[in-house]
Amino acid sequence: MLKTMLLTQEATPKELVNYIKDNYFEVYEEIYKSNKGVILDCIMNDNQDELLKVANKLLIPKRLAEKLNGDMRFYEFNKQAINEAIDNDLDLENLSKELDVFIQKVSLISDNEKMSYEEIMSYDYDEDFEIYKKDFNLMLKLVKTIRNLYLYGNAGNGKTTFAYKVAEALDLKLYNINSVKNEYSVKGFYDLDGKYNLSLYEKWYKDGGVLLLDEVDTYNANGMLYLNQGIEINSDYMTLDNGEVIHKHKDCYVIACANTKGDGKTHEYIGRNAIDKAFLSRFSQKEFKEYAYIHKQILKNDKAYKTFKRYFDKKGVELTCRTCVKLKNLLTEFNSKEIIELIDEKVITL
Repeated sequence: MLKTMLLTQEATPKELVNYIKDNYFEVYEEIYKSNKGVILDCIMNDNQDELLKVANKLLIPKRLAEKLNGDMRFYEFNKQAINEAIDNDLDLENLSKELDVFIQKVSLISDNEKMSYEEIMSYDYDEDFEIYKKDFNLMLKLVKTIRNLYLYGNAGNGKTTFAYKVAEALDLKLYNINSVKNEYSVKGFYDLDGKYNLSLYEKWYKDGGVLLLDEVDTYNANGMLYLNQGIEINSDYMTLDNGEVIHKHKDCYVIACANTKGDGKTHEYIGRNAIDKAFLSRFSQKEFKEYAYIHKQILKNDKAYKTFKRYFDKKGVELTCRTCVKLKNLLTEFNSKEIIELIDEKVITL
């Protein structure tokens, strides 16, 4: 409907404003789907000017453009539920109430009266989001410029989730290698017909993408020697076991995730190996912290998150990303209250 009004220019600006007010969620979905890439880029880089350009292009009032900045977050946290609601013709406004997410109705008030950015974005997790966004942008820049990033931090704190987000931001395929027991774990192989099949690592080298070396401080040393050649920034080509020479794609990025800095086992992580210094020298290292923002992204249900957060805080137990993944899976069959009862009754452990 909105597209028709814009394309045919049958509506006056006042009529468009009224249409937006009366059909807010429908308009919001159309705006998002048509301009997802540029809007998300504006938000990730906190670029208000570009966001307003998008708004002006769509004949949307400046006030509503600023409102979009808040609602995009709502969409990102709950897009699966929202898309399911759209596909099944469910009422989005009721859905937002069910999710207990702050949604302020569009208010076309004057610039002098308008709320501040902080007031519009008055979610209880705002501060954590800003910290995460700042760190995400920094690490994304490191990946794009240095190309090889080594992240270390506590187990289950979102390092793997971050790698997937980077691949999404770069619009590249992610290749996940989470176990290397020997060099054959990362080398290709011959099938029964004698055909050579590329390994994930070799496919990444040839076709480009983001290579995730998950729990890299548990890898076998011989396997890592084979990885050394490909992850070298100046590597141009690689000779496979079948004699074929493949050339490195221009869009090859590496994110290595570990619990340690590569110095070997600690009192917390006794099963970790010391990593060869030549391997580590190919990376820029950064400590990865726990972000409550990621917990909400994983659960995609703000009401459930608040319930679980209160419960775990009361128990004095840290809510980690890994726990959130388990809770998300449980939410497909149980509600949050039932899950807590199962935990209390020791039917399940997290």
